[in-house]
Amino acid sequence: MKIIFYSSKPYDEIWFTPLCADYGYTPIYLETKLTEKTAALAADADAICAFVNDDLSSKTIEALHICNVKSILMRCAGFNNVDLKAAEGKLVVLRVPILKVIQTPAASFSEAKIYLTVTSLGTVF
Repeated sequence: MKIIFYSSKPYDEIWFTPLCADYGYTPIYLETKLTEKTAALAADADAICAFVNDDLSSKTIEALHICNVKSILMRCAGFNNVDLKAAEGKLVVLRVPILKVIQTPAASFSEAKIYLTVTSLGTVF
């Protein structure tokens, strides 16, 4: 399964690459923001993973649908930027219901490790 990560940051690769490997998914990380025009970069991907500032308007959702994308995975708790009505019957939309941040003890803030516990992608499809 191929998942395109839009608006990707280096920490996304740190966390999602091992998770994807555990389930046999192929992640592709793009720094570009998801828009109607950049949706074509997801051609033939099974899913896209979007963040809070990505554009998931009806035009972008239609462009993803034309590219045969099956699911929108939000890596944030909200989905107010997703046109759910436009996605209905075309793409499955999933979000993180709870985001739990845990900070481990460290000698300084720069050495702190922050772990994000998110819903496993293993049962999505």
